[in-house]
Amino acid sequence: MIIAIPCYYYQIKYVKELGFLTFPEFVDNEFVRFGKPNVKKLLKILVEYGNEVKFVVYPDFRYDLLWLLKKFSHINWIFPLHFKSELNFAQNFEWVAFPRKPCLKGLVTRDYSLNEFLEFTKDKKRWFLGWMGKKPEIILNFDGFDTTIPSFFVKNGLIWQGWKKHTRPINKLTNEELFKINLLNFKNAIIELTNQSQLRRFL
Repeated sequence: MIIAIPCYYYQIKYVKELGFLTFPEFVDNEFVRFGKPNVKKLLKILVEYGNEVKFVVYPDFRYDLLWLLKKFSHINWIFPLHFKSELNFAQNFEWVAFPRKPCLKGLVTRDYSLNEFLEFTKDKKRWFLGWMGKKPEIILNFDGFDTTIPSFFVKNGLIWQGWKKHTRPINKLTNEELFKINLLNFKNAIIELTNQSQLRRFL
């Protein structure tokens, strides 16, 4: 399973050391942040970082940019599937993504369920956009995902201890120290989740 963790610049080193993807290997198009993809910035990154870029979230709703797949053919392009009407266009992609939020800034951004997505994408590689771990077993249906779980809990001054488990540190910790702890705990939780799944297959 491929896991990408968007993070601040000072955190990149730790993310890579634990085997996760982050910038510039994984590049989002900032649709969730701004309500539309930042195509200009995305193109600048693709040119500047070249072959360092491995996975990119294709610009949402920009059906006119399919030429990007040929120009940057070394990249794994992830198509964010918002509506059933986009299924034909999604056939151009090896990777198809399930957006976590069905609504964004008051607008409907997904008109299908998770079960429908799994049915739609039987012959595709699946990506979960913005996974936050409420039902951890769900992620086992996917080939890759991105998440901000480690940094999200840092912002709240919390140590992430596992699925639905977190606590405040007894001693004051810096954000960097908190992030390292959360990142390691997250990796261990993913390993345990994967191992449990593999074990169940033999029972």
